[in-house]
Amino acid sequence: MLFKQIFDWSEVWAAAIPLIVFILKKGQSYNYLYPVLYYLIVAFCINLTIDISWKYKPYMPTFLQDNNFLYNVHSIVRLYFFIWFFRCIRLHLNKIFQNTVIYISALCIIINFLFFEPFSQISPVTFALEGFILLYYCVTFFLGVLRKEEANTKFDPSLVIVTGLIIFEAVSFPIFLFFDTLMKESENSVFQIWPIHNIFYIIFCLFIARAFYGRVKYANH
Repeated sequence: MLFKQIFDWSEVWAAAIPLIVFILKKGQSYNYLYPVLYYLIVAFCINLTIDISWKYKPYMPTFLQDNNFLYNVHSIVRLYFFIWFFRCIRLHLNKIFQNTVIYISALCIIINFLFFEPFSQISPVTFALEGFILLYYCVTFFLGVLRKEEANTKFDPSLVIVTGLIIFEAVSFPIFLFFDTLMKESENSVFQIWPIHNIFYIIFCLFIARAFYGRVKYANH
């Protein structure tokens, strides 16, 4: 079916939509958008590699015969690019705390792949760690917005991006938290639930596209 073929490539064209919007939408770019832009470029390349290696597996080199490790790379990339994004929008968190989060999360990821989970398989721990940290940042961001005494009526791209991110992570977090359980029960369970992840990734990218389309200077910059 044509729809299935299009949806199979959804992680690729979803990431491409905001990139196209950023290129076509003329206007000044601001520092806090660059981590998101760079993430999309890397994500597009990773997702394209994943889908090509999946669709044309017999023709791929040996190291791409199993592309699960690329999902781990994508999760790590998303985590650190969006930590960078939150630093750029001057989230009200202590710098020492933010640096500690970076170092401890990196240490946890390294220890996990060295001793507990093979890097060649999708890592529920890595995805759950990503979800936990980014959800914390998102909630902190929204609490900061609520504490502001003056309402800002101007379009705020960071608010749109964080809204898309928290929706995506809120759905993805439980999926990967119970990924091993689902795999043990039946691989079909994973295949049935994976399209939900893809649908919310599309929604996430559409939020970013909206932010790029209406981007203006953030009030604190």
